[in-house]
Amino acid sequence: MGKNLLSVHNERSQAIIEELLATGGTNVYTIEKSGVKKLIYQSAWRNGQGEIAGLVEASLELPPEMPHYNRDQQ
Repeated sequence: MGKNLLSVHNERSQAIIEELLATGGTNVYTIEKSGVKKLIYQSAWRNGQGEIAGLVEASLELPPEMPHYNRDQQ
């Protein structure tokens, strides 16, 4: 808390952060670290006037046995 978000990220991540803040977009991906897989969801958030006011990130641990269903195939 209390740190500049850009100062604690590498150049690639800084570019993504700047893009999210400029466009109001989202960035979603999965990672694996120390055998733990996570879903990362990053999105711009807006104040009461609808202006982009920052970023929010949710990190959800995905259990290794979690099933995956393809709903396009019947």
